[in-house]
Amino acid sequence: MTIGALLTPMIPIPPLIVDQVVHPLQLIATKLAAVLLHLAGIPVLLNGNMMTLDAALDVVTLYVRIRFLLTLVMLAIIYGYLLKSRIWLRVVLACSAVPIAVAGASFRIFGTCLMWHYWDLDTHVYWGWLIFVLELITLIILHRVISFIWKSSPKPKSA
Repeated sequence: MTIGALLTPMIPIPPLIVDQVVHPLQLIATKLAAVLLHLAGIPVLLNGNMMTLDAALDVVTLYVRIRFLLTLVMLAIIYGYLLKSRIWLRVVLACSAVPIAVAGASFRIFGTCLMWHYWDLDTHVYWGWLIFVLELITLIILHRVISFIWKSSPKPKSA
């Protein structure tokens, strides 16, 4: 991997492409958060990416963080490059960053709504950083599990 490959994500992505990729991910994250809120017994009204909670809190697309998604993908690429020589594992780590980030966004929405519902606190900034750290830990755990399952085969002894 060259420096050019690592610098590629610095090129701004046109908003049209970002919207077409991010919008479905936002819908998934919002729906998952709504399901978790219903399971927790908190009534929520879902209208696309907008959630209304207690008629006082509107959760909008702000919570689905494309910046953290791109950061997590980039860190997964660097992590895979520095620690593994197997290309397929690098690809798996980079691709797994997307569902990990979507799940993290869902839990961020869920946690923020819980705090708002029970304690009237707006803690979305703190949840963002906490969830990002948990996303990184999840990526590392995934790497360890994959490495444990597919250990490198021992090299044959030469005569």
